[in-house]
Amino acid sequence: MEKTTQVDGLKICYLEEGSGPAVIFLHGASLGSSARAFERNLPVIGAAGFRAIAYDQPGFGLSDNPNDYTASYRTSFIPKFIDAIGADRAALVGHSQAAGMAVRVALAPDAGESPDGRGRRYRLTAASRKNRSRRTRRGPRGNKHGSHVGGHAQNPGHEFLQ
Repeated sequence: MEKTTQVDGLKICYLEEGSGPAVIFLHGASLGSSARAFERNLPVIGAAGFRAIAYDQPGFGLSDNPNDYTASYRTSFIPKFIDAIGADRAALVGHSQAAGMAVRVALAPDAGESPDGRGRRYRLTAASRKNRSRRTRRGPRGNKHGSHVGGHAQNPGHEFLQ
């Protein structure tokens, strides 16, 4: 579901699915990037019992343009957005440039304890790809030169968010 909120005097557009512990998806900074990059992921994570959220960073997608376009501004914006949507704690999933922003937010000395007293306020989480099978004589579609590489998303901070 598409929603908007005000943060730092800017209208911020975001997508949200599900309810439960917050998982915030942060898009990268390439031309045309927006929350829509996670449109197919949000319903799946939401159905798994999480509040899955992806927002258009300031200056991207349908969000207002800021006066400051630097990565440091967009990094400092993340906790403000999380406050604006009323989440006490969140798992952060960053793509491309936003992965570094997520790391800086989660490891910042002032990130501190969550208001609910249940540990750190932010947690990093990641999706990974695992090689489920070694090189075989035939790949998944009968290609004698291929190997099958399957993928899965790790649980988005489930032990942290419960």
